[in-house]
Order: sequence, then C-alpha cells, then structure tokens
Amino acid sequence: MNSLEAKCISIALVWNDEFEGEIPKSYGNLSSLLEMYLLDNDLVGNIPDELGKLKSLRILDADFNRLSGIIPSSLFNLSSLKVIDVSVNQLEGILPWDLGINLPKLECLSISKNRFSGSLPNSLINLSGLMYLIVGGNNFGGEIPR
Repeated sequence: MNSLEAKCISIALVWNDEFEGEIPKSYGNLSSLLEMYLLDNDLVGNIPDELGKLKSLRILDADFNRLSGIIPSSLFNLSSLKVIDVSVNQLEGILPWDLGINLPKLECLSISKNRFSGSLPNSLINLSGLMYLIVGGNNFGGEIPR
C-alpha cells in the first residue's frame, strides 16, 4: 500500500458536477476508506463490485448521478455501512431479503427515484437504528415491513 492509500481513510470528496464517467474500480483498493461521497456528478454505468472490498466503509453517498444496473450484492454484505444513499439514479433490481441482517448498523437507506421493484424485505424490521427509509419513486409492491 502506498502512502496515499494509507492516508485516505476518512473521506473521498468528489461532488458537484466535477466528475463524469464511471466510478473507478480502483476505489475498491482504498481498503481503509470510511466515507465515499460521489454525489451530484455525472457518473454513469454500474456501481463497481470492487467497492464491496471496502470492509470499513460507513457511508456510500452517490445520489444525483446517472448510475444504472443493480447494486452489487457485495455492498449488501458490508456490515459497517451506516448510510446508503443512491437516490435519483437509474438503478434497478430487487433488494436482498437479508438486507436487515447483513447491514446491522444501517441508519439511512435512501434509494428513491430509481427503478427498484419487488417488495421491501421483511428483514428491515431488524434494523433497530434505522432512522431514514426513503424509497419513493420506485416500483415496489406489497406492504412496508412492521
């Protein structure tokens, strides 16, 4: 690990129409990264599966972009995640049934204005620290877990 990677533990601030293109897969090599802010840019393509290697990641904020495809399953296994905000993109798919088990520290799940479908997983009731569940503007069916 070089000195830049060793020091990049707190935050990756990248926002406000400064960047376009895809999220670099190499971000998955920043093994000590705690927070990733990629909001309000012109990012396109998929969220790289490599981000699932960021075992210390607490915040993933990539809202207001043009990201598409599914959220990689590897991200739903990062037990350190407290915030996932990917609102206002073109993401799709269904949420995993065990989301509320694998992300025990989750406080905010903001996925509004995308193309998600299916139903909200019943395991969300396990998230005792969940303060914000923002899911409008998708194609969810069924009831909100209680």
